[in-house]
Amino acid sequence: MLKPGQTRFILAFMVILFHISQTIFLGPFAVGCFFILSGYWISLMYEKEYSKTQNALKVFYISRLWRLLPTFYIFTVLAIITNLIVHYNLFVNLSHLQTFHKAIFFISNLAILGYAQSKVQIIGTAWSLDIELQFYLLFPLFFYFLKDKKQFVYLLTGLLFLVSCAILINNQVNLSQTVFYYLFLFLIGFIIYFNKIRLGKKAEIIGLSMLFLIFTAHLIIPSLRAKILQNQSGYFKVVSLVMIFAAIPALINSVHNLSNKFDRFLGEMSFMLYLSHRVWVVPYNLLIANIDKLSRIPYALAFLGITILSSYLVYKFVDRPSEKLRHSWVKKQLLKDTPEINAAQDNKAAVIQGST
Repeated sequence: MLKPGQTRFILAFMVILFHISQTIFLGPFAVGCFFILSGYWISLMYEKEYSKTQNALKVFYISRLWRLLPTFYIFTVLAIITNLIVHYNLFVNLSHLQTFHKAIFFISNLAILGYAQSKVQIIGTAWSLDIELQFYLLFPLFFYFLKDKKQFVYLLTGLLFLVSCAILINNQVNLSQTVFYYLFLFLIGFIIYFNKIRLGKKAEIIGLSMLFLIFTAHLIIPSLRAKILQNQSGYFKVVSLVMIFAAIPALINSVHNLSNKFDRFLGEMSFMLYLSHRVWVVPYNLLIANIDKLSRIPYALAFLGITILSSYLVYKFVDRPSEKLRHSWVKKQLLKDTPEINAAQDNKAAVIQGST
């Protein structure tokens, strides 16, 4: 059974493979799984730690921004440099934007909020960080008013799922760039945590078997593969959603498995990989533009090597020092002489959520 950090590391690599291949269509699936896990870990951390501080909302928002922004800024700068080196038309595209969209671009690159709506994105995968932050804005509402109203949360999750399906069918609705399209996924994680849901190994095996069969069928059957690659009538998104539901038993079981130091390292590195690989995708795509798939292998291996190396360097020299300061600051905000606080600080599983 996979541990929490291993699960997120694998999901991050699925996103990387999605962006460098023509056939590995697991990117949206992986991001959806990330949202479910985020709903779980944020619920755990808010109850065990943030809610025990002197000013819970202030500490929560400062801590979450602190978690995301330093790494986001570093990879944004690296992406700008690589774009300049390869003469990519990033700044040409920016110059063509209307004033309103230029404002969104600059604001979103400072605070992440609005990134999913930006017409020009320096780091494409950062759109999901915007969705995360939108969820954080709503989370206290769920925590304080809905955590004990389980039946209402079930109903709300089901309703939001139907809304998401309606958005999927009607491509004219722009809510797909907001948290409301994905909120039911976060709420699934919320429900898993507050209901202490656990599933057996049999359910996990069945779910993973379904996941494997769906993926394999769309990989080897030409007609299905064509639908995926052409994204016919939202078919790609529908398949991704079905695969997410098939993976839920494995996701549930993973969060209950004990982590260790190496597993926490993998979980923390998953966030680095998720952002880092988009820095190098532009030069990679330019290099492989006119060569056959077999000849791309050395370039793909070099791309993976550079992605892993840059991820580790940012992890070691930026992310870890920043995280030590963040955890130290949060600890200082905790109310004194509260027994639950010490237990929360020692909860190794809780630390894992830091790389959401």
